[in-house]
Amino acid sequence: MSAAKAGFSAQETHGIALRPENRLLIHSEGLGWRNVYASLAEESPWQGRLGSCADYCIALDVGQPAAVTRRLDDRTETATFLPRQFTIIPPDQPSWWQISGNPQVLLVYIRRSVFRRLAAELCRGDPEADPLRPVLAVHDPLVEQLALGILTALRSGHDTDALYVDMLAQSMAAHLLRQHGHQPAARNRPPAQAPAGRLQRLRDYIEAHLEERLSLDDLAAAAGLHPVYLARLFRRSFGVPPHQYILQRRVERAKRLLRSTDQPLTEIALACGFASPSHFSASFRRLVGCSPSTYRRGG
Repeated sequence: MSAAKAGFSAQETHGIALRPENRLLIHSEGLGWRNVYASLAEESPWQGRLGSCADYCIALDVGQPAAVTRRLDDRTETATFLPRQFTIIPPDQPSWWQISGNPQVLLVYIRRSVFRRLAAELCRGDPEADPLRPVLAVHDPLVEQLALGILTALRSGHDTDALYVDMLAQSMAAHLLRQHGHQPAARNRPPAQAPAGRLQRLRDYIEAHLEERLSLDDLAAAAGLHPVYLARLFRRSFGVPPHQYILQRRVERAKRLLRSTDQPLTEIALACGFASPSHFSASFRRLVGCSPSTYRRGG
């Protein structure tokens, strides 16, 4: 299985959250997130060189300020990293850091390929060039909101949140390109609507793969659409975002199985693509208003 299919692992990052000075609180290792790796850690004062990493890192301070010195490309910068501010660590460049303080930092790594695909669609210029400026300690409300959405999914610990995380990462990458990119934004407009045949293929694909981990790239390929446009067109066509539609379809399949079979709840959860029986039960109760067992009994 390729790294992309297996998930974005901690070994592919700078390893900041895993440094011995820092206390890792939670990370996405093992959740199967293909395009995103996220970690939350309490950092202690540290300094040292970070080797290069193939992908972009967005660091959000979620608690306690810290004094930061960064040396990148022979340029040294100093800043006070405040809660709600973020920093971009660019790919393929070693850097040197000194952190003084005890910030709680959310690190969100997004595959470079996501940025390159978006840059080719949204920006004028060379899509192979590094599209983002390596900003240090700036505040952007939308970046903060999207990063905290990823943190919420991280804390839930469900691998079926991968599609939702993909959408948040895609939105974050598009916003960063527009607001913090080297290249000017193009004037490309998304299509007004997807052709009916593509929408039907997408419906059929989802129904045939409900038990699997579905990604934004999977859905875009099935619909023959660019991922940057899929979420917007999907909501316009189906009335809800992709992750909510898929959850609804999983619950509908579960209802049919509860009514027509004697399968154990654990088997039904797996057959419908839920991460665990507890995730199945919580999702079912939220959408149907009762537990799977109660629904099976006709309650």
